[in-house]
Amino acid sequence: MTNDMMVRVELKRRIDRDLDELYKQANELGEEMGKLFKAYNRSQLRNLETVAAAATRTSALKNHVKNQTGKDRLRLESNQTWALQRGAKSLGEKLLALLDALGGRATNIVSALPPGNLDQEARDDLARTVEIELQRGVVQTAVCAALYEA
Repeated sequence: MTNDMMVRVELKRRIDRDLDELYKQANELGEEMGKLFKAYNRSQLRNLETVAAAATRTSALKNHVKNQTGKDRLRLESNQTWALQRGAKSLGEKLLALLDALGGRATNIVSALPPGNLDQEARDDLARTVEIELQRGVVQTAVCAALYEA
């Protein structure tokens, strides 16, 4: 097995382990999303999942959540918005906090790789890729839990 293949296998293993560690947090957030959006507003959940799947930048998903939360502040009377306060933070703020934490996790995953032939630029690119994969995994778990809850 080449060094590049070994790095990819190790990255996949580490990403999966981190996603397993994040499962409870993502699942709880998804349950909250399910209660909030209920069965008749699944488009919010599907849009979130679509943006996460299509994102090529770490900021794309965060910007989507910020945009939805900002727009929804104008519609708080419906009680089914990203901006609705549930505890100390709104649902959108909770999701953003979780997504922001994934950047540090991605950096830690890449930092734990053996030095190999990776320069700092390659490591930074890998960290971005890992962060996007973590975002996708967290969103998939949350949406799955939300749809189950709804």
